[in-house]
Amino acid sequence: RRNRTLSGRLGASLNELVFKGNRYLRYPALIAKTAALISGSSPSILFVQNPSMVLALFAVSTRWLFRSPIVVDAHNAGVFPFEGKKAWANHLTGFILRKADLTIVTNENLASRVRSAGGRPFVLPDPLPSIKRPEALMPLKGRRNVLFVCTYASDEPYLEVIRAASMLDPDICVYISGNPKGKERSFSHLLPSNAVLTGYLPENEYINLFNAVDAIIDLTTREDCLVCGAYEAVSLGKPMLLSDTKTLKQYFSKGALFTDNTAEDLARKINEVLKNSGDLAEQAKQLKISMAKNWEVMKNGLEKILKRMENKR
Repeated sequence: RRNRTLSGRLGASLNELVFKGNRYLRYPALIAKTAALISGSSPSILFVQNPSMVLALFAVSTRWLFRSPIVVDAHNAGVFPFEGKKAWANHLTGFILRKADLTIVTNENLASRVRSAGGRPFVLPDPLPSIKRPEALMPLKGRRNVLFVCTYASDEPYLEVIRAASMLDPDICVYISGNPKGKERSFSHLLPSNAVLTGYLPENEYINLFNAVDAIIDLTTREDCLVCGAYEAVSLGKPMLLSDTKTLKQYFSKGALFTDNTAEDLARKINEVLKNSGDLAEQAKQLKISMAKNWEVMKNGLEKILKRMENKR
């Protein structure tokens, strides 16, 4: 969602290249497609996302050939890959950060990491997405319902959420989104009757579910991560339960309660969010107004930098 909303707000052309063949041919095929696309369009500025590290590495390594300034939109793993556990990935990431003309990150903590690697950062969180409300909400299982926005990544404490669901009143249903890709086989015996694994949902069904629930849960163990579900919750004025990190508490300062990610605290905070859902929803609506204004200021600052980069090309 970040790529699609950010490209639209900056007036940039978005190109998503997909390869579904043999995995050993994936990167050669996508690199060839990328090179042809850049060569054919001659962009005044080239934006690339990291991850993919391969895409970002290709872009900064071939700048001399295509002669376009390179702006890397670096997610957490684009600054701190594999949680810093693989030396080769840290080395390549440092090279990308130094060679890119500009690296966009979502918060100041990540910007500090970019500076320490010799790169030039610019802080720009995700723009609030524009999400349409459906004409009719889907019927849900519980008397009260919450959605845990999940991708089953290593930084998401989904097992704790499942354990927390078993501690709740059976009439409170916890929906867990995302494709578990077989991981559910290891925890299916833990699932209580009030926990629902939705699997992967098409966009319209996901948005309908998001609108229908009473509150949104989005969690991470990463200290510097701004979770996407929180942006979506603010856009729709939904109460939130987020992880108790400095970065999340600073940015989502209204409309949210915060948890230490343990099952016991999650269960307690889910009950508290539902109890205070009206007040939290009103806070989220207020936060939406201030976030939108602040984002426009940051975007204008970025556009000035991009214009200077174009003029120097």
